[in-house]
Amino acid sequence: MNAIWKNKGTRALLIILIAVIVVAAVSAGQKHFGNKNAQTESMGEASDSPADLVGTQPLIPDVLNPVLPSGPIVITNANTSSLSEGSETSELTGLSSQGDSSTKHNEPEYSIDKNEFNANIQGDFKYSVTDGYAVIDTYLGNGGTVRIPANIGGHKVYAVGGSSFSGIGGGSGQKITSVIIASGIERIEGKAFSSCINLSSVTIPDSVNYISEFAFEGCPNLVIKCSASSFARSYASENNIVYTN
Repeated sequence: MNAIWKNKGTRALLIILIAVIVVAAVSAGQKHFGNKNAQTESMGEASDSPADLVGTQPLIPDVLNPVLPSGPIVITNANTSSLSEGSETSELTGLSSQGDSSTKHNEPEYSIDKNEFNANIQGDFKYSVTDGYAVIDTYLGNGGTVRIPANIGGHKVYAVGGSSFSGIGGGSGQKITSVIIASGIERIEGKAFSSCINLSSVTIPDSVNYISEFAFEGCPNLVIKCSASSFARSYASENNIVYTN
């Protein structure tokens, strides 16, 4: 070996040989890494396709366009949830859906007696009943001779109500010419026949024991027909109303 290294020509040849080997090795390494980078870039480009993304990307639900089930949905045994606020409590007792999108609420049911809005009417009279006795409230007829019955709707007529035949304001009472009150009626209330300007006669039975002071107010041509011993006779006398038997 010493002889070899002593020979300058031989040493130069060895140096050149080593240099060639090193250059070749470096060149081979660069080529290897270049191929590896190319493969990596190729894989990156390929990963952009939908097929390469399957199984590698997280599945994100479409919350803006949810897919609703087309079949029936039934939820039972949901009565374990309750909400309470103050003194009010709301309890979820169950949900059921059969494909109908309409919402149903439990509305309170009301029962209204028809007599609360439909007044008692018979013939030309509207009346009310208290404790089984009827009171004539309104005259619905067209005037002329009016006969007030002793019974109406199966009830005894107890009184002729206040302003029931009044002609105030041009009512039908202004067309009444005569009135016959049936026996059994006991009272004639305030302004019952007020402003009946064409009323000429009223027949009042002995059963009547009360007549309001203003029952016949505004009846200038009135004559009361009654018995001599009746309350009506005393009333007519005290109020300066003409009377006859």
